[in-house]
Amino acid sequence: MLEKIWETLLGYLKGKLEGSPYRKFLEPVIAFLALFLAVAATAYGYIEWQYHLALPIPLFLGSYLFAQIGVCFAAIALLIYSFGGPPPSPQHVEAAKHLRWPERLWRRISIKRLIVMALIVTGAVAALAHLSPVKAGPIRVRFLNDPGAALDKFALVYLLYELNRMQSSWQFEIDFDTFDPAELRSAERAKCDDQDLLCFATLAAGGRPFIGITTATLGDDAFWKNSNFASVVSFSGFDSARAPSAYEYLAYTLVVQSMLIHLNTACGGPPPTYFAESSVASGDLFQFSPRRGEMRAQVMAGHLTQKDQALLLKCFGIEYMNSCSQLISLDWMRSKRVADNLRRAFGIDLAGAPVTSASPN
Repeated sequence: MLEKIWETLLGYLKGKLEGSPYRKFLEPVIAFLALFLAVAATAYGYIEWQYHLALPIPLFLGSYLFAQIGVCFAAIALLIYSFGGPPPSPQHVEAAKHLRWPERLWRRISIKRLIVMALIVTGAVAALAHLSPVKAGPIRVRFLNDPGAALDKFALVYLLYELNRMQSSWQFEIDFDTFDPAELRSAERAKCDDQDLLCFATLAAGGRPFIGITTATLGDDAFWKNSNFASVVSFSGFDSARAPSAYEYLAYTLVVQSMLIHLNTACGGPPPTYFAESSVASGDLFQFSPRRGEMRAQVMAGHLTQKDQALLLKCFGIEYMNSCSQLISLDWMRSKRVADNLRRAFGIDLAGAPVTSASPN
């Protein structure tokens, strides 16, 4: 579509330039812009081919990839301009005839131009590095208390391994030892109230991205709490008696909390309008849930809005955004292979209650 629009515009401009005194100057400029658009269209097509993802045009135009292409072409234009200049006089041409071409090129460039060109290249490299997406780090997951019969821990471990298997943008690391406050030093325990699970999670994290899972309620924060690199997720009220099950809820929430932690630690956090309390919701990923039952609907219809896509794309790149979009939908979890593995290995049927006794923890 962009190419067709440009071809139409190019034809119009060529018609207008016929006989114009500015034609000699404008034609190379138009050709340069045509090349820029062709490269941008190729990059857009590559994204669609590589990731099976058709980005909305406004989202692509606001992406880091389009900005990087723009930086490269701007640097090339500046280099061409700095390398140019007034044509040499006939006397200079005649005097340089006996010189070899490297010597003639050196005389043409001059030290001053070399410095300017080096500054342009340095600035372009710095701009490209600044625009490059951030690499997301691993997330450690740990139970803050023993879930008992409410959840098969190793069934959840299997789902985390499936999440690791599906994408390489980041990995979940599982700490199999249930958290015990006694493992903290007395000075650390004194910082936390007995019921402040987020405080315990922050200490257990040891400064690394961390998600703690608990069966306890979190008060007004019914589903999760977050503080920079640490989150606590509660699955109180979610079980296997009806959809979505505790496993679906946790898979969904662990992905959401991973994105939130990554945004907090690498990109300054999400915009302040996210998670703002409201009685109105539309199922956005980073939206406040006005009713407890709304979270069930949100889990079952998990998706990234264009606003969410733009946020993740700008910070972490196309692969990360595409992975999150696939993971958050939970289609992978409801696939026949994963559902069969849950049923055969752990006696868990996502469509209803466990079909056999859960495997021992």
